[in-house]
Amino acid sequence: MNPSTICLVTLDYPPERGGVARYLGNLVAASQGAIDVIVPETHTTDGPGRVQVRRMFSGGPWPWKRMIRVCQSLRAEGYQHVLVSHLLPVGTAAWMARLLGGLPYSVFIHGLDIRLAGQRSWRRFLAGRVLRGAATVFANSEAVASDARKLWPGCEVVVMTPGVEPRPFLPRDQARQMLGCSPHERLCLTVARLVPRKGIDTMIRVLARFPEWTYVIVGAGDDVSRLRALAQEYAPGRVQFVGAVDDDVRDLWYAAADLFVFLARASSTDVEGFGIVALEAGLAKVPVLAGRSGGVSEAVLDEQTGVLVDPEDEVQIADAFRRFANDEALRARLGQAGAERAQRSFAWQDRWIALSKHLSSL
Repeated sequence: MNPSTICLVTLDYPPERGGVARYLGNLVAASQGAIDVIVPETHTTDGPGRVQVRRMFSGGPWPWKRMIRVCQSLRAEGYQHVLVSHLLPVGTAAWMARLLGGLPYSVFIHGLDIRLAGQRSWRRFLAGRVLRGAATVFANSEAVASDARKLWPGCEVVVMTPGVEPRPFLPRDQARQMLGCSPHERLCLTVARLVPRKGIDTMIRVLARFPEWTYVIVGAGDDVSRLRALAQEYAPGRVQFVGAVDDDVRDLWYAAADLFVFLARASSTDVEGFGIVALEAGLAKVPVLAGRSGGVSEAVLDEQTGVLVDPEDEVQIADAFRRFANDEALRARLGQAGAERAQRSFAWQDRWIALSKHLSSL
């Protein structure tokens, strides 16, 4: 297959923030123009690659009717294959377009979409049709692939984890100087959306046991008011809410941190599909304390690039945190291993090459 004949239809795409948007934007960037992108009317064309805005939503009982038409139109535009960002509803549109003579499609699954699809019988039925009708199903982790296989036995899934692009990070003291932090301050860091399942609340409570540490939280979300109240209760003056920042400032915080904390936990409706932030921390040679849930154990290797804990067990978390706090050599060893693994095994260019070869074999 000529790669220039691939089109991605997606609801999430940069400059929008979030793991799915970043995953797809990085894949398109790695393709170096080989994938065109279509986003809905709620988006802009500012993301990587050739991006088109098309009207995808309409009123009435069939709000996805226009989305189906968009997928149907791609054959006439010279494309040979459609990539869709989500199981539902974009996957539904691609599946229905295929039934009506449209192009073959492949679908990306990320974790949340699997959980939502499995909650109701009609969604589960529809999702099964989408998955079985797809040329390929790409999952962002083995954990997500396993969930899909359990819900839809016989579903064939190809795992394509997120990647990272190696980049230079400033020395810690220089990064701290630019951020206005003391070179002697002990900093732990989380980069995440501020939603309950990210486990930021748990770390704030644990922080009460470590008065010499400051906790920096990079990200925005609906849970910020509750988290601020918890910070005032458990660690007044020692939790810094930075908010959403651009990539350069985010990387300064990675470089400044002594420890990265990612205590994501599963909920009934959502799960951490992979945990790209753990790899990004690794690039900066920062060790990771992470919750063992979803695909996080594929991003963080226990006792090799970080330490995995039960994200609901505050005693276990505190014990692991104390290990890091008291052992500089452990932090250095796991941080160095994380950097080597991220650089060696998670290049986006390698993922694009593998995807291109796979689609060419269909």
